[in-house]
Amino acid sequence: MNAHLTRRSLLRRSVGALFAGGAALTGCRKQALPFPGFALVVTAESSAVSLVDLAAFTLAGKLEFPDPVTQLLHHPESGNVYALSADAGRIHEFHWPTRKLARSLKLGRAVREMILDPNQPALWVSLADPPSLVAVALDGFNTRMRIELPASPFSFDASPYRPHMAASLEGGGLAIVADLETGKVERVRPTESFGLVRFRSDGRQVITANLTDRSLSIVRAEDCEPVVDLPVAMEARNFCFKPDGGQLFVTDGERDGVTIVYPYSTEVDRAVLAGKSPGAMYACTGLPYLLVANRLSSDVTILDMTTGRLVAIVPVGNLPNFVTVTPDQQYALALNQGSGDMAVIRLTNVRSRRNKTAPLFTMVAVGDTPQSMIVLPQ
Repeated sequence: MNAHLTRRSLLRRSVGALFAGGAALTGCRKQALPFPGFALVVTAESSAVSLVDLAAFTLAGKLEFPDPVTQLLHHPESGNVYALSADAGRIHEFHWPTRKLARSLKLGRAVREMILDPNQPALWVSLADPPSLVAVALDGFNTRMRIELPASPFSFDASPYRPHMAASLEGGGLAIVADLETGKVERVRPTESFGLVRFRSDGRQVITANLTDRSLSIVRAEDCEPVVDLPVAMEARNFCFKPDGGQLFVTDGERDGVTIVYPYSTEVDRAVLAGKSPGAMYACTGLPYLLVANRLSSDVTILDMTTGRLVAIVPVGNLPNFVTVTPDQQYALALNQGSGDMAVIRLTNVRSRRNKTAPLFTMVAVGDTPQSMIVLPQ
């Protein structure tokens, strides 16, 4: 009897060890859970926004707007989605919880871009005709302030924590508003051509792509005084900040590298190889990954932001031009302009392998020439 019990206990222990070993192996590769939300995808010259169910990774339908949509923003507190229609000169407010169009507002004859005000419930919108920056209050959905500019804005930004605005101007120069109470515009370095404009994460300095001398020009926001020009040997077309604001990653869509800049010490660290024609980027929050879309090689490069080393390369589709990550940081989503689809990368499957490749999870058709997207919870 004792021998029988001993054999049975040994068998139980063996089976338990087998299952424990399997659980340990499973734990080594964490399984991703479906994300309960949707991706809203803007496609070229279309008033219909594609709706992708991210729990099932299927096209769930279209959201119709009165005009062709060029940009989308989501206000997390109100739950509303704001759609920009550049040619029509209008913005639309869409109530996401009820899936209904709420209000529309005409702003001008040529709207360029919109951003959420980082300090209060409002949108800032740039207009080419008339050249201006317009603040739209979200409660009344009406024009709260208009700042006239000396020329059409190319790119603009609003300072977090401080009442400053900055815009690069077509024809040259920067327009900086150091005090929104007065709205006075100071034009800086009018003989030079500037591209992208972004504030440093503390709002004290403006960082802009100097296209004239292929550098990053840094200007103090409170008095418009130049700080330094950092040579990057490219016409910087894409900026991506690390979530803590301590690093800025720069690409031009042509050269094969990503330049790493430290905004607070105002120095260029180095350039790291990232693929063929790296362009759009996304910096993860829960993982140390920088995702880089490479248009000509049709893949997404995953870099370690801490070391700058290559982690993996994931083949996606034709001409990837936009990349983002779901809020739970489990899935990377890349839009392919050439093939009209969205590639899904499961980040929990990414491992640093000898051949530096990672599998693609799935693909979802989204429509012709996708441009950008936002990700919303259920």
